[in-house]
Amino acid sequence: MKKNILLLVLTLISSFSYAQIGIGTTAPEGALDITSANNGFLPPRIALTSTLDNTSVVNPNTPNPLVNGTIIYNTATAGTSPNNVTPGYYSWNSTRWERMGNTTKSETSSSSTVSEPNTFASATNSFTYNTAFSQNNTGSTISNTFTGISGVITNVTCNVQINQNARGQDIELYLVSPGGQIIELVNDQGGSSASNFNITFSDAGATNITSWTPGNITGIYRPQGSFTTSYVGAQTPTITTMGGFNGFSPNGTWVLYVIDDQGGGGSFQNFVSYTLNVTSSINANYRLVSETPIVYKAGHDVIVNTTYSANCSDNEGAITAITRTTTSAGAIGTTATNLSAYTQLSYASDSPIQGSGNYWMNTFNQTVSNGLTDGTTYYYQLWVKGNVETPTTSNEQWSMIPMQVQK
Repeated sequence: MKKNILLLVLTLISSFSYAQIGIGTTAPEGALDITSANNGFLPPRIALTSTLDNTSVVNPNTPNPLVNGTIIYNTATAGTSPNNVTPGYYSWNSTRWERMGNTTKSETSSSSTVSEPNTFASATNSFTYNTAFSQNNTGSTISNTFTGISGVITNVTCNVQINQNARGQDIELYLVSPGGQIIELVNDQGGSSASNFNITFSDAGATNITSWTPGNITGIYRPQGSFTTSYVGAQTPTITTMGGFNGFSPNGTWVLYVIDDQGGGGSFQNFVSYTLNVTSSINANYRLVSETPIVYKAGHDVIVNTTYSANCSDNEGAITAITRTTTSAGAIGTTATNLSAYTQLSYASDSPIQGSGNYWMNTFNQTVSNGLTDGTTYYYQLWVKGNVETPTTSNEQWSMIPMQVQK
């Protein structure tokens, strides 16, 4: 027995003298060589609390709890945010655990939500009349016609200037739109003194024109907006704010009615000018052009690489958006006025077209696993908002490539 023990000790001394240990082999080719045809190597399996955990693994031979280069397999599926861990091999780099083989990690906002970068296709159209005239209670009209404007009305303002040597309370102004909406701008305000009048009527005004006290008046005011029957044709106003014009087409004839309703008490000595500003925007919806499902695997990042090309018209370009949801968005061609029902991941916007031809927009999105559940199917959608020439099938091209990369 003593001889056997002595032989084992001499064998170990001989192995250590060469600083090589072989398991399953008598000819180790490294400091430690494990050779096996059907067995794997299992390092220590530790449940880390985070990537900063320096107490779950201990070196008992020194006061220092960890040695740089220590390798373990983490079994925990989460950790303290933002230093979460997932199952896999980790090595200690003197300050934190680094996941081994993680060469493609890309951190993004945990909410994976961004705002749309720009307001789409809005334009203001103006008309100015500056021919002076004087009149009394017979009433006058100033008309203008807009044509070929895309979209619907989103804002209306108008400025009226009058040199009035009679009474301010005699002024009546009504504005009528092509759609037949009528608003009372002002009616019998300002008292009985002579007045100069320079007012911009806008819903953004701090006060209503009814706050006008006798004397000159200038600035931005909200229209009077009552339903008083006008002098012109006994018409009754139909709206009380300039916002009542919104949502209708701006195209057609606009009419400003100008009245001095007390002809015996004086008349307009000089009507100076009138300017009408009508802002319209294209009421474009997002249109679904592609959808792809992905079954999420824990410990992975999802990358969605999307390209889109179309010949956008009227110098308006287009916007693409990638969204994610656990339910399908529906058939291709489905429209949505906004994407609030979906988690918005990214946007790409093409600059206004310069000349003819298709323009590519690339949208690359990589999202961390925050909020994603293992084994759950997530639907990624490509949406487009913009003025694309018709028929769309003749000029639209796109691709949508989803990938999962181990974190």
